[in-house]
Amino acid sequence: MRRVSRARAEGEGNADSTPVPTEAVQPTESAEPTEPAETETPEEPAATPEATEAPEPTPENPAATVEPTQGEPTAKPTDEGIMPANVMPVQANVAARDTSGDDYYRIVHLDCGRKYFDVSYIKGIIDTMYLNGYNQLQLAFGNGGLRFVLDGMPQELKDAIAQGNEKFYNSTANELTQAEMTEIISYAKGKNIEIVPLLNMPGRMDGILSSDQYSGYKLSGSEGSLDLNNKNAVAFGKELLSTYVEYFK
Repeated sequence: MRRVSRARAEGEGNADSTPVPTEAVQPTESAEPTEPAETETPEEPAATPEATEAPEPTPENPAATVEPTQGEPTAKPTDEGIMPANVMPVQANVAARDTSGDDYYRIVHLDCGRKYFDVSYIKGIIDTMYLNGYNQLQLAFGNGGLRFVLDGMPQELKDAIAQGNEKFYNSTANELTQAEMTEIISYAKGKNIEIVPLLNMPGRMDGILSSDQYSGYKLSGSEGSLDLNNKNAVAFGKELLSTYVEYFK
């Protein structure tokens, strides 16, 4: 309607200078078709770039995606002792350990020191982690209690660990065996998940320091700290630590 009004107003030689109302200009069936008057046309909008699918991420060419905010957990706790750790950036020279194409560790922390969890339960956690893109499971087997014994440990040490765990938190079963831990590590590897062991020392050793055999190594005034002023206590702590390091390396 605006174009018709302008064409009429700009025509020369029109005796009636009053613009004809645009509403009055109506086509009729008998009117001969005429070529439309040349009018200004709006400029064509700029071409919108076509959306293209992002290439599949690869370790050599990680996808440019919105990274999760560092420090925000990516999942909620699912049970007592289970805590998703913060998403943490990996050093630039370390390859990503999952298939997401970015360089982030996605970690679940399982406090299996304060409370015993059996193999089937831990495998269930690994399955859930795999479905949600996590790539590290931190097993805090030495945290308050000491829930993992090795085959080569002296029997008196195994007995002390069992006694200390019962005093700290008694349940029908208290420790994972070496065969069970090996099974867990192998199962996690099949899901592209790395097992990260955690042994707290010299603090949070409540379980073993509650045993009759090693209670003398306890720091005065503390329920679970190794007395670092006691040379025998220090030697015991180093030997215990080296035993686990040898296994997990």
